[in-house]
Amino acid sequence: MIRLTGVVLRHKLVVVLAWLAIAAAGFATVGTATSALSASFSIPGQAFQTDAAIQRLYRTGGFQNPPVVLTATAAQGTAAGPGTAAEAGRLFVAAARVVPGSRLADQATTGDARFSADGGTVSFALVFLPPGQGSSAPDPSGPMGRALAAAAPAGWRTGVTGLTQLEAGTSGGQGTSTLTETLLGAAGALLVLAFVFASFIAVLPLLMAAAAIPATFLLVYALTQVTPVNFIVQYLIALIGLGVAIDYSLLIVTRWRENRAGGLDNEAAVLAAMASAGRAVVFSGTTVAISLLALTALPVAFLRGMGLAALFIPLVTVAVATTLLPALLATVGPAVDRPRLRREVHASRLWTGWARLVLRHRAAALATGVLVVTALVIPMFSLRLGEPASTSLAQGSPAQAALTRLVGSGIPRGIISPIDVLTTVGRVGGVAAQARRIPGVYTAFATAGGAAAAGTGLAEILPDAEPGTPAGAATVTAVSMPWPASRASSAPAGRAPATPSSPAPSTAASRSCSA
Repeated sequence: MIRLTGVVLRHKLVVVLAWLAIAAAGFATVGTATSALSASFSIPGQAFQTDAAIQRLYRTGGFQNPPVVLTATAAQGTAAGPGTAAEAGRLFVAAARVVPGSRLADQATTGDARFSADGGTVSFALVFLPPGQGSSAPDPSGPMGRALAAAAPAGWRTGVTGLTQLEAGTSGGQGTSTLTETLLGAAGALLVLAFVFASFIAVLPLLMAAAAIPATFLLVYALTQVTPVNFIVQYLIALIGLGVAIDYSLLIVTRWRENRAGGLDNEAAVLAAMASAGRAVVFSGTTVAISLLALTALPVAFLRGMGLAALFIPLVTVAVATTLLPALLATVGPAVDRPRLRREVHASRLWTGWARLVLRHRAAALATGVLVVTALVIPMFSLRLGEPASTSLAQGSPAQAALTRLVGSGIPRGIISPIDVLTTVGRVGGVAAQARRIPGVYTAFATAGGAAAAGTGLAEILPDAEPGTPAGAATVTAVSMPWPASRASSAPAGRAPATPSSPAPSTAASRSCSA
């Protein structure tokens, strides 16, 4: 460490310019890097293999292509009957034509009267989109909704809903950006650092983060050219990178200030700080890197990619802390370590008093600490992980209003999350009929494959409850029990379930038989 620091101090300008160039390149390509990240949550198991087969054979559907749900409500006073449901079918055909290659499922195409309610005055249809028209592509619901409304008779109410539409309508479909989150975290950290250092040197740890984060994005962009990297890694880089960069810088800067206060000149203080705190930083960063690298041992593709990408976070941060930081401390450190509003030569009276209080009342302090930790842990026992319920998405949006109209007519919310069962063309009708007898299933219908579907059949099962709820999870489990000569894709459409509240597809599919 001393030899490395010596090299850095002899070439301070080169080190600073090199990191400046790397950071600039990282900032320039961060948008390209984030757009290259993958949204895939592929998990090994029969359900995901079946899902891939469904998309390959039918070119529609699958968990990455949740169906668009079309709704049609007849004008008030319209007589209920088959004619009303047939008129709704005409509207649905007009809307489905907007997306070539889509697959329409409604009362007319399936013969299932459960696609209608209130005597046929309220109807819905599912439009299964081809690959490339799902959640990762521009939402086609706008053009479909306009086509649906244009074809509707006067007084009819039409709507478009579905998982993608509900999610897109939540906060405009946009959450807080990674940059905004990072800036908010940096602002909060700056307040703490300003209190700790009481000088302008509080900015220095943030400068380390400003170099480490874009440099990490640059490496991740290179990694995306070799292997898929999940988009979640961008949040790990931004927020963990910020915290680790500040933490490591804080160790070294604090030790440097102590060395200077002890009488060492500036360069000697830097060398001594790196010999102690610098070694601790390398040890800590290496430990974190090894921990993250352990993700690559998991048999889950997207976690392996995340592990490789996250590995860069501590390594780059350590490189910044052991090269750029000592170069800056040796050059501008004394200048920015002003005005030193607070000089604490001795231990803080406040914290010294707190330590003495704890030591005098050890048992009470221990009991209080245990109570606080217990109070924080108790909510974990009622925590249910999973996708948000549709009722919490896009409140007040047209998509939510359309779904609410269906629910008000007795059609359950679970219909927006179909469960797919792939089987042979000769058995698909029996599978659908058997599925309709399973508790928690609203209805099921069969789709016979053509020549391109290689003699297969696809049964779509519409549950009463959304799979993210306990009742919906129980339905998924029941549907995933062995089907004769079939294989079930228990992943609800539009989801990549891997949480306790929605059983992982690999677990559910392991109880199914392959065709």
